[in-house]
Amino acid sequence: MFKKLCFFLLLANSLFSFAQPSDLYMVGDATPIGWHIENALIMDHGTNPGVFEYTGPLFPGEFKLAVSQNSCWCQDFYVRDASDATKMVLNGADNKWAITTLAQYHIIVNTVALTIDIQQVSATPIYTKFWMIGSATAAGWSMDGAISQPFIQNSSNPAEFVYEGSLVAGDFKVFAGAFNNFCGTFYNPMQNGQPFTDSSAQLVTNCSADLKWTVTTPGTHRITVNTTNSTVTILDAAGILSVSKNYISNFSVYPNPAKVGWNFSSSNEIIDSIEILDISGKRIRSASPKSNNATIDASGLSNGIYFAKVDTGKETNTIKLIKE
Repeated sequence: MFKKLCFFLLLANSLFSFAQPSDLYMVGDATPIGWHIENALIMDHGTNPGVFEYTGPLFPGEFKLAVSQNSCWCQDFYVRDASDATKMVLNGADNKWAITTLAQYHIIVNTVALTIDIQQVSATPIYTKFWMIGSATAAGWSMDGAISQPFIQNSSNPAEFVYEGSLVAGDFKVFAGAFNNFCGTFYNPMQNGQPFTDSSAQLVTNCSADLKWTVTTPGTHRITVNTTNSTVTILDAAGILSVSKNYISNFSVYPNPAKVGWNFSSSNEIIDSIEILDISGKRIRSASPKSNNATIDASGLSNGIYFAKVDTGKETNTIKLIKE
């Protein structure tokens, strides 16, 4: 009798512990991560034991809840109760929760009461997961390959997400989910061939546009997405803004480095406009000389690296400047 009692006590304790997993993960094509169980989306711990929460974008599709990121699909899952979508079952039939609208959601899961509350809180999703994808990346246009090229959130600025890695000559854009959906959400440039000195970007969904950045010089690049102002800043290995190459013939700038200012000269073309940019792509000086020569004052600028975007109306040139 004593042995049987111990057995039942151990079994009850095991079931109680099992009903409250230490972590809980969302997986499915309704989540940014798709069906990549080994990278399933971890939920936040709630205020009470057994309570887990998620706030973020969900895509049209389905999801269920895993207790680990074990790559084996034989692991334990919480799934939808067949008779009540606000309740869940542990290791029941493979019923999933369905999302019909891309939006921002708040989900609360209680593994003790076996309940789930799914609320759409905004029609505008707030993205916090990004991946590199494109022929300029090592994985090319493979969705499954893109998962190995994630952006890392900047701990000092949560609105910034950074990727640093080697790129080859080719195109890329920034993927935000859902995986294996090429009509999902992407950050695109405003136009194909957009210079890297122009950090403006746009969120594109439902295949409404297919615009890409083009890498012409292979090497390590640092790419920063800022979700507050919808910018994508592209830097080279030295942390210097990468320069697009579309040269104006017989053009020069001097002195460079400069202490007081830079002189711009074009023997063949009239210089229509000049913009001086800092390394983040922010415009800090501008001029419209409408002549073959122009001078830009550098006084008041901190010592360091800047860029000049020079436009003749026919050709453009982006030149790295040094202020000392």
